[in-house]
Amino acid sequence: MKKIFFITLWMSCLLVFLCQLPVLAASEFSDVSKHWAKDYINQMQTQGLISGYPDGSFKPDNSMTHAEFTVVLIKATGATPSTSSSASFSDTSTHWAKAYIEEAVAKGILVPSEYPQGFKPNDPIKRSEVCAMMVRALAKPSSTGTTSFKDQSSINQSMYKGYIKAASELGLMGGYTDGTFGPFNNMKRGEVCRVLSSFITALGTTTANSSTSTTTTTTTTPTNTGSLHLVTLGEDDNDIAQGQVSFQSDLQQIAVSSLAVQGEVLQVNGQYNFALNSTANNPDIIIKNIRYGISSMQVSSDKLVISPAGRKINNLTKADVKYTSDYIKLYIQSSSSKYYLSDMLITDQYNVKIGGQSYDLSNDRISVKLGDNYYDIEQANLNTDGTTLKLTSTDNIITNGLTMSDIAAIYDGKSHLNLDNITSIKFVVNHKLYNLSEVSIDAAGNILADGTSYAANKNIMIIDDSYYQVNSIVQSDNEFTFRCATSTMDYLVEVDDKYYDENDVQVQIGTSLYDMSSVNVVSHNYIRIGSKHYTPSGDDVLLKINGTLYTVKSADYDSTKQALVFTTTTTVSSSEPDTFVFYLQNSVYYDGDVSNVNIKVGSKWVAFNKISITDPQDFSYNGSSYDLIGAALQINDTDFTVTDTTWHGKSQALDLIMKES
Repeated sequence: MKKIFFITLWMSCLLVFLCQLPVLAASEFSDVSKHWAKDYINQMQTQGLISGYPDGSFKPDNSMTHAEFTVVLIKATGATPSTSSSASFSDTSTHWAKAYIEEAVAKGILVPSEYPQGFKPNDPIKRSEVCAMMVRALAKPSSTGTTSFKDQSSINQSMYKGYIKAASELGLMGGYTDGTFGPFNNMKRGEVCRVLSSFITALGTTTANSSTSTTTTTTTTPTNTGSLHLVTLGEDDNDIAQGQVSFQSDLQQIAVSSLAVQGEVLQVNGQYNFALNSTANNPDIIIKNIRYGISSMQVSSDKLVISPAGRKINNLTKADVKYTSDYIKLYIQSSSSKYYLSDMLITDQYNVKIGGQSYDLSNDRISVKLGDNYYDIEQANLNTDGTTLKLTSTDNIITNGLTMSDIAAIYDGKSHLNLDNITSIKFVVNHKLYNLSEVSIDAAGNILADGTSYAANKNIMIIDDSYYQVNSIVQSDNEFTFRCATSTMDYLVEVDDKYYDENDVQVQIGTSLYDMSSVNVVSHNYIRIGSKHYTPSGDDVLLKINGTLYTVKSADYDSTKQALVFTTTTTVSSSEPDTFVFYLQNSVYYDGDVSNVNIKVGSKWVAFNKISITDPQDFSYNGSSYDLIGAALQINDTDFTVTDTTWHGKSQALDLIMKES
């Protein structure tokens, strides 16, 4: 049979939840009344340090991210976020928490050299990292010696072991009820509230004992209280009693009837809380029917002073129909996006910002759909009585429910296929088979399936019984021209009506893993690997797909598709590690996707995710066992040797200790 290789189908967007502060918050969250951290959560909410989700919950057992903890810690110190235009990490230059991250770097709370692969602001923060950041925020040193925790061996593997001991001695953090600390466990939102309470107490003590310092950090004890009567934007003072001021947050418009300030918290109508002096996730404000994005809100006497980030569209009228911007999807550069018109910040007539990215309306294509029609935004008009858009009608950005009438031509190389002779068109998109009517295509030539967009060249087109690799899709006058190349399915493995690359699929017999290039299916349920043969009914034959094991029910070879075809039954739990952390000189060197890591097997390099870890000292590849200790690794083109391994935490995680080769 022919070899099978993989076409990776990347998902275009993952909706990444960023708990930017603040969002709408009620007097008490709906899911904390019986939680052990209830009092700490309520305390932190009252002080304006944390907030919940739009549904009124707090989700205390969810993990907190690096960025989120950095923000709440800086807020707890009372520091003003940095205004630096530079970024200390490669992955934070456009992040919503950049100002707070830079402030933490400036104060020595974060050390960039400890994150050689980037800060990874949206990844969960570890308990050990929280210890280091709090101790440094108190300007305290790390401690030497061992702790009283039972998992001291795991603590020793952490680059922050001295800070863990210091945090314990300062009363900032304790361990679990079983006597362990869990340095590599993710920090939960409820736990953060508990340690923040201890941190604030320690911060007050530190401040009181540091009167000689000229850089003493203040606590978050409220210094401002009282009612506000005016909202100032530019040179205009707006009396809230006139009913011309509203806030817009999380699809809700809040007509302002009263404003009050309590410390660093703005209270609207005695019901909604927003942080003052915050540069992240501020609500929008609507004054005299003009909507503005807010850069920051500050209090001066009885005034709420608004620093606008730019104008926004609140409502849009077309053909006597009024549309609300929060529900109008934006299409960027002819493709669907996760943004809405209300996310577009207008800086001048032709320049806008969407998701932190700048666009020039005279060069970039930004479009909207109103009713059944699509329009390109040509320019914005910033008038004294409102903000409007100049729109031009355009072709469909998204064409749904495709039919043959939507196809202008299909080319196989230079040959033109006769559309009249075609009876069936299907697509293989992200491992799945779709009929023509089940996919959509955008004006940029991407195929959309199940709400996700895929580049044209990531898909297979099946025309009757022939297979084609799609190279490009071009739209003209609402019709599409496909340019393809004749192909087969011989590089794909079909598993339960889904299609995978052989690089993502292996056969496992016992503890031995075999590449699909070594596997032949001679006939139904007759699998030959080397000189041995196996049958799913009589042998323990498993498939390993992206780290997950499945029991094989049947195996065949489809001569038409020239592909192996498997059906499976149950998912099998694996005793293998599900995460790996690579250490160099007692510091974390790499903890990312192991598909970027290679290991030497015999005389060749093999992707790390292709091997099977049978125990902390050994691994298996293509039916043979090898020593993991002493094995050569390659990470980002740098060579290392494994010197030791150890399990950590309660999860399936394996630490690999390395030295440079």
